Amino acid sequence: SRDKDVVEFAKHGLKQAIAQHPKPKEPLQTNLRPVLQTLAEYTKLTIPYLQGFSRVLELLSHWFNVQLGEKLLEHLARWTEPDKLALAKRWAPGTESLVGAAILDLFHLLPPAASKFLVQIVLMVLRLEAVLTVAGPGVAHLGLRGPGAASTSPYREPLLKFCNKHAPTAAVYFLSQLRDPQLRKLFLILLRADNARDLRLELSSHPERLLDATFRS
Repeated sequence: SRDKDVVEFAKHGLKQAIAQHPKPKEPLQTNLRPVLQTLAEYTKLTIPYLQGFSRVLELLSHWFNVQLGEKLLEHLARWTEPDKLALAKRWAPGTESLVGAAILDLFHLLPPAASKFLVQIVLMVLRLEAVLTVAGPGVAHLGLRGPGAASTSPYREPLLKFCNKHAPTAAVYFLSQLRDPQLRKLFLILLRADNARDLRLELSSHPERLLDATFRS
């Protein structure tokens, strides 16, 4: 169902069931199998499916292998070739980037070890934005909020969620890349966003890192 109330009650019911039976391995494997089969092929990915899968990950991330991130990156690489995506004719013209953003939005729900994908994800976002020529419907509400953070890129909000979750790794990486104009600009945009609290807190909690990366470098 795509009805908002039905979806929310279903999610709540699954959460309650897991709380009462914390290791329902057999029924979970049975019911997740068709879900994962869909995830295997990028042409089958739709925004409703990816939003539904995000709810599954939110409740059951510890059941998934972190290597799921490698498959998601493999799919995202397809979005760096927009002409080929258009030829697939699987999505309404101009909405392809929103599907890519929905794939990216799964990463912050992966197990903690997914922090190892940070560099790949940041560089992937730069590649995706380099070919982003059409802002599909709904892009505006996915942009980062805050002074100077307006963007037609749908990829930065999911990236910020990932950076917030893995703030120590993200801060160390971006500080080490301040000499790169693209990465420096992206870092500043992320930091200025209203919802970048965790990333800003990590940066301000270790002022010596900032000094080392700027005045002492």
